[in-house]
Amino acid sequence: MKCALEGIYRNGVVELLEDVPVHRTMKVIVVFKEDINEGYGTKDWLRLSESAFEFWDNEEDAYYDDL
Repeated sequence: MKCALEGIYRNGVVELLEDVPVHRTMKVIVVFKEDINEGYGTKDWLRLSESAFEFWDNEEDAYYDDL
């Protein structure tokens, strides 16, 4: 049987956010998912990528700003 459940890991304990559809002992695999706001260096990478769009900051292109 395979199913995915959401939970929160805090102080060495995984707290499930929904009921578990299993009523016997089973092995589990825990996968940690980072939120975009909490990811390692995510904000830094977004800040660095902004410079890739600087070529659009010019008077000639400003015509399209209000479209």
